[in-house]
Amino acid sequence: MKTIFFITILLFALVSCSQRLPEPEEDEYIPFRTGFTRSLPVEITQPEIKARESEEEPEQQTTRLLIDKNHVKITSNLSDVVFNARFLEIPTYEGSGQTVHPHVLFFKEKFMGFHYIMVITPYPYANNAHENPSILGSQDGVIWEVPEGVTNPVVGFPFDVNYGGYYSDPFILLSGDTLELWFRHTLARNEKWQAIRRNSHNRIYRVVSNDLVNWSELDIALDCPENIDHFMSASIIKDGSMYRLWYTNFSSQLFYIESKDLINWSERIWVQADLGGLGIWHHEIRFTGERYEALLTSADWGNNPEFRLFHAVSYDGLDFGTGREISIRCISPALSELTVHKCSFVKIDRVYQMYITVFCNRNVWRLFYFEIAEENFYRLFRS
Repeated sequence: MKTIFFITILLFALVSCSQRLPEPEEDEYIPFRTGFTRSLPVEITQPEIKARESEEEPEQQTTRLLIDKNHVKITSNLSDVVFNARFLEIPTYEGSGQTVHPHVLFFKEKFMGFHYIMVITPYPYANNAHENPSILGSQDGVIWEVPEGVTNPVVGFPFDVNYGGYYSDPFILLSGDTLELWFRHTLARNEKWQAIRRNSHNRIYRVVSNDLVNWSELDIALDCPENIDHFMSASIIKDGSMYRLWYTNFSSQLFYIESKDLINWSERIWVQADLGGLGIWHHEIRFTGERYEALLTSADWGNNPEFRLFHAVSYDGLDFGTGREISIRCISPALSELTVHKCSFVKIDRVYQMYITVFCNRNVWRLFYFEIAEENFYRLFRS
């Protein structure tokens, strides 16, 4: 009888265990690739999970869900001039959706099937090991996707990523039918793998592609091994055969250099841009038909570091005069003007499409978007 009793109990336990679902884990972890051992918690909201798991859900409904979920209520004083303000959903190769360093190109006639091409870098929880240039396409500048055949990051990972080296600060330009991708590499160690001061050796690489899928080998356009400059946040314009390049250094100064062969560069010229005594951290410079326009992120490295966004114009690309501060908070109280990073913009038919990198709570980085007509652009400026 005892034997029959214990057999009965055992069978009951086995049946109960087989019917019990496993407990869900609190966080989903996406492992880093190419042997790098770090992994990051990825926050996924319930609506996104539903959109991913439902294979029968129409694509149009998923798109509408993403837009509605991220729409931002505009404050009353700008509700009549700011349009489509929202946080964008950006697909990143490591799954976080957190990004910095956007640079956006617009094509009136589609290029590679898209009206917009963007290069951007993931930056999950401020982990620069993931800060590798990634290519995305869009038809409207709002909904972004990975183009067919593209594997992000398109240039892979730094050879010294396991020692702290990282990529950053990408920029793209179109030269004929060729897309050029420029980006920065901060090297971590010297050839003997001995520690050197962080950010003391920087390079600017250039790669090219005719299809967004296949990219050339890394070409070192600029190299700074002796801590002379740091070539941060480069903006490049190709004028005929001349490459015109603006960059900032670790002293928060803006410089200009140029080259026809990407081997011999001119002497640097200091670029005037007064941000009320603040230094320049990141920037984007474009020629918009009659003048150069710049978005400049300032750096104040005092006891309470501040990052503010300014707009400035120049007719020669060397003197931007006094910049005017863009008050992001006037768009929505949810945005903090002290947490702005590198930003991008597109100007089409006197309308600005603005891509603003903002630092949110819990060390999260997101991309904010809005549109505003040129005649109303001044209303963004802090008086």
